[in-house]
This record gives sequence, structure tokens and C-alpha cells, in this order.
Amino acid sequence: MTYKKPSAYIFTTLILFLTCTNLYAESVLRIVCHGSNASALIYVNGKASGSCPMDLFVPAGRIELKAVKVVDSDHERVFENSFSLEDDSAKKIKVQLSNPQLTAAAQKRRTAEKQKKEQALAADALTRARKGDINAMHAVSQYYRQGQGLEISEPKALYWENQAQQAQLSRDLSRAAMATLKAAEAGDTKAMAEMSLLYTQGKGVKQDSGQAKAWADKKTAVITAKNQLLVRQLLISALSGDIDSMTRLSTIYKEGATGVIQSDEKSAEWADKKAQAIKVKEQRYVRQLLALAESGDIDAMTRLSTIYKEGAAGVIQSDEKSLEWERKISIVSEKKQQFERAKQELNDISYVNSLGAMEENGLFDNPLATTITLPLAAVADLMSTPFNLTNHIVLQREVNAQAADWEAPESMIAKAYQQKYVKGTSALPGAR
Repeated sequence: MTYKKPSAYIFTTLILFLTCTNLYAESVLRIVCHGSNASALIYVNGKASGSCPMDLFVPAGRIELKAVKVVDSDHERVFENSFSLEDDSAKKIKVQLSNPQLTAAAQKRRTAEKQKKEQALAADALTRARKGDINAMHAVSQYYRQGQGLEISEPKALYWENQAQQAQLSRDLSRAAMATLKAAEAGDTKAMAEMSLLYTQGKGVKQDSGQAKAWADKKTAVITAKNQLLVRQLLISALSGDIDSMTRLSTIYKEGATGVIQSDEKSAEWADKKAQAIKVKEQRYVRQLLALAESGDIDAMTRLSTIYKEGAAGVIQSDEKSLEWERKISIVSEKKQQFERAKQELNDISYVNSLGAMEENGLFDNPLATTITLPLAAVADLMSTPFNLTNHIVLQREVNAQAADWEAPESMIAKAYQQKYVKGTSALPGAR
């Protein structure tokens, strides 16, 4: 057998020697390092054993192997391996160092620096939290929960979280109170009442019974002024005959209001005035309808017939008067139709019937027909003129006398008819 490397020969010889002699219960460990891994310090079971590469006799059993190579004051490259060796055995380990990492001392120092920084932050947050800083309260709660700069304590974490919530609620109430105060100072009575309640309860503001009473009094004063102004305005309108104002005054006095003393007497007084005003208004309305109806207005007659039939508008129900107005409606309607027929007949009278017929038939365009027919037509029209004139006079007198023929010449229907249809004018608003 030929060995190319003396080291391999030596290693093989050692193994054979140990196997043959069996004098010691040890094993052989060869540690190999190449390139940048060379010169690493070797530790076996926590004890320094030299630098790599190297061969070691180690006791059988569990082996904790560590190789370390210093990079700088804070960093090192490390290789670690754990394995077991039996008696009189041999094992080869190839060291492959890690990328640079912090040394234990550096880690300890940096951990200490981090803890010091966290403690400083926690101390600052705790100081600000105790002064009412809500964000600091949340931070302290998290520091206690995570053990960051402070010793872990769930009870303290919950305490500061609760403090933060209470402080936030207090801040929100304070802001709401300021907004309410602004509205109250601007004259809002609801805001005044709210401010009185806030001062009573101490929500959003410092509890102050004096301020609570002051805002309650301001609210009462403002509402009193508004109600009294309203009553004065309603009185002016009611005295001028406004029925709605009378209704509101009666209600206000019946129920009473801030600044207005409740009075059943005044309520009843305005209720009576309202009823009287309604009665007067209804009477005025009926009189107006009567005036229109007596002048011949059919629509007014129809309304009066309905009012008497239903007993509305303050009049006593009367079927007799309702039927009377219905009869008058029939008479006026019939007379109107007669008048229109007579008027149409009067308009239809013509003194040139024959000549008109020639023109309609186009005979004026025929010289021969004109020579023969025109004289005849003219004679015919001339002969019929006395009859037409007499008929015209009769119809005109009939039209003129139409109104006088209605029961009595001076009756309301006769006058209305004469004014509306004979004179060609109408004095009736909405007359048909």
C-alpha cells in the first residue's frame, strides 16, 4: 500500500496502533480547515485545544466541538458541531465557519445598550403619562405588557390602558362641552340646557352648581323673551281678525308656557273670539253669495243651494231654501237659452237673400246671367225687405223685453238678465 500524503500515513498508523494496543480508552479526532477557515481556534467540550487544522485524542462519549475565528473586536466567525465517539474510534470533521456575527461580549454590550435605551424611553413615557399624555399612557401600557424598558406586568399594563381610555373620554367630553358652550353663548336654548346639565354632572367641565344655575336661568330668560314676543305678535294678528292667531293664543293660554302664565279664562276668551270671527266670516261669505246669486250668478246660486241643504257656513239647514235656489237656477238657465235663440234668429235675418245666393253660386261671373238674374234678384230682395224689417223689429223687441218677461220687471233675475245679455256686459265675477 502506497500513501501519497505523510499525514494520511501517520493518521492510519495511529489508528492501527490504537486498535492493536488498546492501552487507552480514547478516540482520534481530526479537524480540517481550508482557506479562510484556517487558524480558527478549536474548543472541545468548552476547553481550548489549539488552532485548526489539528489532530486530537479525545475521550469517548459526547463531543461538543466549536471553532472560532475573530474578525474584529465585535464580530467573529463560528462553527459548531455535536456528535458522539465510541472507544478507540476516529472521526474527521471539516470546519466551515459562519458569516461574521456578533461576539458574545458584543451581544451582551449591545443588549445592555438596548435595554438602557428602552429604560430611558419607558421612563420618559411614564413621566409624560403621569402628566396626562394619552399617547404616553398607551405606550407605557405596551412597555409593561412586553417588558420593554419595564418589568413585565399585565396588571400595570391594564391600569395604564384604562387610564388612557379615561383620559381620552375626558378629552372628548371637554371638546363636546366647548362646542356646546359656543352654541349656548350664541343663544341656542337647547345648548344652554345642556351646559346646565354638564356643570351639574361635571362632564367635560369642572362641576359647578353656580354655573349650572346660571345657564338654566339664561335658558329661561331667553325662552321667556321669545314666548312673550310671540304672544305680542299673535295678539296683533288676532286683533286684526286672524283666526289662526286666535287659535294659537287660546292653546298657549290653555297649556301655559315659559314666560306665559296659564289661564283658562284667557284661553276661553280667545276661543270665543275665534268662534265669533268664524261666524262673522261665514256670514260675510253667505252675504256675498246672496249678492251674486241675486244678480243672476248661477254658480253662486248652486253654492247657496248646497249650503242650505247641508246647513254649512253658519246657516240653518233648510231643504226648502235649497230647492228654491235650484228652481231659480232652472229659470235663469231656461231664459238664457231663450235669449240665445232669439239673438241667433235676429242675426240670421238678411235683406239680400237673393243677391247673396247669386254670389254664392258664382253668377256674378256670368255676364248673361248677371244681365237677366241680377234685376230679378234685386226686385225679390226689395220686395222681401218690408217683411224682414218687420221681423227684425219684432225680434229686437223680444230680445229687449226678454228680461222684463221674467216674472217681474224689477226682479233680481230680470235686472241681471237685462244687464248681462241685453246690454252685452256682465257685472258678475265668475258668471256663466
